[in-house]
Amino acid sequence: MGPKVSVIIPAYNAQEYIAETLQSVFDQTYSNYEIIVVDDGSKDGTLLLLQSYAPRVKVFSKSNGGPASARNVAINHSDGELIAFLDSDDLWIKEKLETQVQFLANHPDVGLVYSEALMVRQNGSEWETARKIGFTEAPTFCKLLYGDFIPNSTVIIRRSCIERIGLLNESRELIAAEDYEYWLRIAKLFPIAGIPQPLAYYRIR
Repeated sequence: MGPKVSVIIPAYNAQEYIAETLQSVFDQTYSNYEIIVVDDGSKDGTLLLLQSYAPRVKVFSKSNGGPASARNVAINHSDGELIAFLDSDDLWIKEKLETQVQFLANHPDVGLVYSEALMVRQNGSEWETARKIGFTEAPTFCKLLYGDFIPNSTVIIRRSCIERIGLLNESRELIAAEDYEYWLRIAKLFPIAGIPQPLAYYRIR
């Protein structure tokens, strides 16, 4: 039996951050997952560093095409029933996967679940919280039209969503908004839900 969750991470010039990001996945209280990282044409040592994690991490490499194209490669190589998005410089709290997998088990109609996140900056060896993000009160397609309130690195979607709406739009015109466009496509056809607690850290850099 394959993994329940596929964690997909696009990486571009992420050598400075990716090790901590991966460690936050390894530290999860939930263990039935696979990790797929796609190096999107990095010019630093990202790919070499990632290869040192094999076979614990599945690593793929491609020419630079933007985060949507890297995520699509990862999705196409994934086996999980659930797809978890994580950016290469963000961090998960230890209960992140366990909390959301259980939520989806209890809410079989929900196609996408996300949570709040904490924006943090590093001050020496300490982390400082700048602010909390992620509006989680009764999210809908209509509310999303007013702006993206879904933190990317907190999202888990069902494979059934992908089978219905397809992959992310790889147009370069959508870079930096490709995730927002994807949430809209999902929310138009599936119920979405937000968990009102921070389950990830967004690094400010």
